[in-house]
Amino acid sequence: MLAIYIQDAVEGSRPEEIMESTVDANEWKLEVERVTPSLKVHIRTDNKDWRTHVDQMHTHRDGINTALSETKVSYGGIIVTQHIERYQLSEDFELWGC
Repeated sequence: MLAIYIQDAVEGSRPEEIMESTVDANEWKLEVERVTPSLKVHIRTDNKDWRTHVDQMHTHRDGINTALSETKVSYGGIIVTQHIERYQLSEDFELWGC
């Protein structure tokens, strides 16, 4: 059985009376098992720990490298398109004798 102490706020931490629970222990365990997956646990990392910084740096480096490779492909396409446009403009000027 669970016992809960009711404390008098005026007198401090001395228990005044004891209440006994009417909930069955097995029902309580089932309820705890039911709600446990929905509870979130927050573990705070020590920002002064150098290992944490190294892991963060590796994560950021990988993200930057991925973004850079994708950007290089896009940028390369833009450069090729600009060269083609310049070439077409120069051909147009030659056709018109400019």
